[in-house]
Amino acid sequence: MRKFTYLTPKTLDEAISMHVSHGERARYIAGGTDVLIKLHKGKGSFDHLVDIHDIPELNFIEQNDNGDLAIGPATCFTDVSESPLILKHVPVLSAAIRTRR
Repeated sequence: MRKFTYLTPKTLDEAISMHVSHGERARYIAGGTDVLIKLHKGKGSFDHLVDIHDIPELNFIEQNDNGDLAIGPATCFTDVSESPLILKHVPVLSAAIRTRR
């Protein structure tokens, strides 16, 4: 498996700064399953992983004034599948997530 540096920023500004400082050789991850599979298979072309999982402002499910839904990149599947907004407006997404468990 390819070696990489695992970075754990605590703020959005810190995450952006880490990614910018490492350029094309860095990837953001939240869960990281797909990235880790690529690394294990030797297919990853990155040296730094910037884990955004613990950045609070990236964990959200919101509806704007136009009715559009937005899901933050650090929002876990359980939160999405159990969200009242998702259950009301996109129940098929909730059902799809539950089939993955």
